[in-house]
Amino acid sequence: MSRLISFAEVRSKGWIVVGDDVYDITKFAAKHPGGSEIVHLRGSDATFPLINAHGIRGELPSLPKKLCVGQIDPPTLRPVDRDLRELWAQLRRRGMFEYKRWWFLLDLVRGLGFFVCGWLAMDTSPVLAFCALLVARLNVMWWVHDLCHDSVFKDRKMARRWAEMMSILFVGTSVTDYQYVVHRKHHGFTNTIGADQAIETGPVVWHELMRTRTADTFVPIQSWFWFVVVLPMTLPYFIYIGLRHCLRERAYWSLLGVIARWTIALWLFSDHLFLFLVPSFVSAYVLGLTASLNHFHRPMSEIADWNFARSVTCVTQNLGATNRISAWLVGGLSFHIEHHFFATMPRRNYRRIAPEIRAFCERNHLPYTSVSIPQALAALWHKLRRPFDDNAPPSRPSMDLHRGG
Repeated sequence: MSRLISFAEVRSKGWIVVGDDVYDITKFAAKHPGGSEIVHLRGSDATFPLINAHGIRGELPSLPKKLCVGQIDPPTLRPVDRDLRELWAQLRRRGMFEYKRWWFLLDLVRGLGFFVCGWLAMDTSPVLAFCALLVARLNVMWWVHDLCHDSVFKDRKMARRWAEMMSILFVGTSVTDYQYVVHRKHHGFTNTIGADQAIETGPVVWHELMRTRTADTFVPIQSWFWFVVVLPMTLPYFIYIGLRHCLRERAYWSLLGVIARWTIALWLFSDHLFLFLVPSFVSAYVLGLTASLNHFHRPMSEIADWNFARSVTCVTQNLGATNRISAWLVGGLSFHIEHHFFATMPRRNYRRIAPEIRAFCERNHLPYTSVSIPQALAALWHKLRRPFDDNAPPSRPSMDLHRGG
């Protein structure tokens, strides 16, 4: 029988807790297939960061059994960690992580339906065609986002195939590199310098540690540059990193698919290039803007917070687009705090669990920030203009494992 290990010992020795088990990842971290960022989790309950990075619809990921050194003694866990585990177990029992079969058909038919409507309306009603194609692309983008979080299929290989196929066909780029590497790390280490690679695609300057990326004279125009130059280039950027991934990984079939898609699409829509291209750019703009509003002006740190619940709530906020239509158009990410707690949960259920997440935050004295979209835009604009006014991160305990506690 495995010996019981207290959380204090986990902290002092730099081990991690995943579910009921305790693992020593000291040597494993250097050769971790997903990158050495896992070392940031040492001394913590890493259950939920690893579920978000590797789990499928709320299930625990598996680590090499040879790394297991015992089982955690549950009463020694922090109260906030025990509370979050209980909430997670309740949501699983209620089926909140299940993706219903008819949702798949609905998502597929809805996306294809809007594309067909847009195509048929090109000659008779350009405005209707533009709106239909925009909504169709948003629908596909957010569904691919769900696929890449393993919230749709139990079979990860099937999820990757569908995500790649739908993204190449309807968006025009490969997604496996960014979504399965950068974005998953983002959910484990949100706004953590040196671990959250999504930061590198964010604003040029908003933290003291990143001032070397540009000159201070650039800061006054950063807000204009972000909204007028960077966000409109979201689609070309994702096409670029998709092609780079295909070449680096020798994924020649995906590369051929991207080239064929753009060749055929530009030929078929040669008489309607504006109606074909502009919705693509606008939908990608909405994708980039939604990510900006949820995180970019929130606090950042060079230290990963070993309290997962606090690390989520301090750097993430919900948007006021909570009616069903607006929430759907932003992929359900108006409930972004819920998404960062349980990234493998189908987005349709975030509205249903929002009251429980808010109650969880109140019980554990954690912030639960929800702002309107105009408020979020104003805060981001101010942060881009004056990035160092309030860049001190919230109190985050040192990861110096020799201090214990």
